[in-house]
Amino acid sequence: MHRSCFEFANLRSNGIRCRLYLAFACTLLCSMNIVSGDLSSAQEQRAAPPVRWAQTKGYLFVTIDIQNVSNERWSIESDGSMQWKSQGALHDERLQRPFGFELQFLNPVNSTNSTCVVGARDVQCTVEKEKHGPH
Repeated sequence: MHRSCFEFANLRSNGIRCRLYLAFACTLLCSMNIVSGDLSSAQEQRAAPPVRWAQTKGYLFVTIDIQNVSNERWSIESDGSMQWKSQGALHDERLQRPFGFELQFLNPVNSTNSTCVVGARDVQCTVEKEKHGPH
């Protein structure tokens, strides 16, 4: 069955690295790292939230499935890297906890036209590709 999105597993231990290759001739490679960081002065372990993504010829769409997001910090760099850190809760949880991840895209992106919008139930990021093409 063809799917336009790939869902990451909910990784919880520090230092796990996974490389994901999409089937069906997609050429975008993402690697996801769990990151450590702090939202307060104490060092905290951050869990990787469930992340889904899809792409068109000109854009990548990244959806982070956490709700009640606060203290979000994100960056999208022109070299194709994306970092996210925040507090939030999974859909079946009530307490907030720290989340974070890093993505490295295969090709450079246009960081100035890329956005992340925090909603009540998820975060939706739109990343413009530097070169529009078939994938």
